[in-house]
Amino acid sequence: MLVILFQFIIGILLFIGLSSYLSVPWGAPWVPTSIKTSKAMLTMADVKSNQVVIDLGAGEGRLVRMAVHAFNAKAIGVEIDPVRCAIANMLIMLTSISEHAHVYHGNLFSFDVSSADIVTIYLSHKAVKQLTPYLGRNLRPGTKVISNSFPFFDWRPILIDEDKRLFMYEIGNTGKDVKTMFV
Repeated sequence: MLVILFQFIIGILLFIGLSSYLSVPWGAPWVPTSIKTSKAMLTMADVKSNQVVIDLGAGEGRLVRMAVHAFNAKAIGVEIDPVRCAIANMLIMLTSISEHAHVYHGNLFSFDVSSADIVTIYLSHKAVKQLTPYLGRNLRPGTKVISNSFPFFDWRPILIDEDKRLFMYEIGNTGKDVKTMFV
């Protein structure tokens, strides 16, 4: 009986460990955005009450939960890893914000982003490059896009936080007057 239990535990740990690599071909390996950086991203975007924040590559939903708790926003995440998606929704349920937040299991390259007022991402250079035309076609003018660490090379940011390596873009704004935040 002990051997079966041990094999079961090893199987679960392998499943969770391997699920971490599921996101690599789709965007980036799972590396959570720190609480401090999550708050800085949402503050940079000047999130207002009831705005829709979409986090592409939401992981365990940290930024989604913070958008609701700290900014009273409506928050949506999309995550390719089913284990992280389940964890995110469990944490959303445990924090009693299910009416205002949800993380969907899906592909960030085809997820409907048209309702977004703000989009947040922490993805690889490759994923950002692949995502650029999709976001450009599917986001409304005025939608803000905040990227953690990796800039959009075809877009010009309207605001940069050099200390935290955050880049903010606004759909429809050429970004000719780039502002740099020094903290």
